[in-house]
Amino acid sequence: MSFALKVILVLISVFVLEFYFVKKVLGSIKILFPNFSNGKITIGKWIILTFVNLYPIIAIIGWIYVYINKIGYFAPPENPFFDYLVLYPFWIGTMVIVQATLFFLLIELITL
Repeated sequence: MSFALKVILVLISVFVLEFYFVKKVLGSIKILFPNFSNGKITIGKWIILTFVNLYPIIAIIGWIYVYINKIGYFAPPENPFFDYLVLYPFWIGTMVIVQATLFFLLIELITL
């Protein structure tokens, strides 16, 4: 299996997990905080999802750039600001989403 296919499969699975997580969390927020407007919830959702998915977006753009220009490889910049503002939020968000999704799936299996 080629590297590109592996990356695409991983990204698809991450986006499926994120979709399920966001669906469950938004349902919980609407139940717990009925006075929040849907506009505020939608804006908050997109801000958080963009912030968490910024690293994969940058990596895909860099990978496409390297592929088109036939340069050696793409490496993220070694910069503490990049680490704190892009890389760490991605990994922390991914871990939270995976753990919470496993918890949500367990609850759904119990309630069946």
